[in-house]
Amino acid sequence: MNPHKSTQPSESPASESPEPAEHCDYSAWPQGLKRTKSREAIMAALEKEPLPVTALYLFDKLQQGKEPIWLSTVYRVLESFVGKNAVLKIMPADSTMAVYEWNRHKHTHYAVCVECHSMVPVKDCPFEYTAPPAADGDFHIVGHNLELYGYCGKCYKKKADEQ
Repeated sequence: MNPHKSTQPSESPASESPEPAEHCDYSAWPQGLKRTKSREAIMAALEKEPLPVTALYLFDKLQQGKEPIWLSTVYRVLESFVGKNAVLKIMPADSTMAVYEWNRHKHTHYAVCVECHSMVPVKDCPFEYTAPPAADGDFHIVGHNLELYGYCGKCYKKKADEQ
């Protein structure tokens, strides 16, 4: 998956830097994690993203700020947030690169374009209220992942125009 393709929301002007850490919603701070400038900056940047983004996208966005940050730090902080269930890590089946989103505790699935890899939220989950029973009946489902693949409107039109 191209980390800068449509999986990311539209680019902001280059002069716009992530919101300063002092404006973070500290009530949402992951319990048991010490606050550091890097963690606060990553949290503030990720909270603003409406769709899942790659660590590389966050790294590029954070480079526009005043404090330098290493890519390895971005990955390490994201994984610590994942461990505290503050961030969701999604590994699209057609990609070798994970995407991350702030856990808003809202059940969401995504449709992924097989051409440009853009991600679109799916409105309804077929398993939201009931999950199909396991074959042997002795399995207790506690969660699920659902990814849909197809073509976004732009890629579908482009493909149709080529034929």
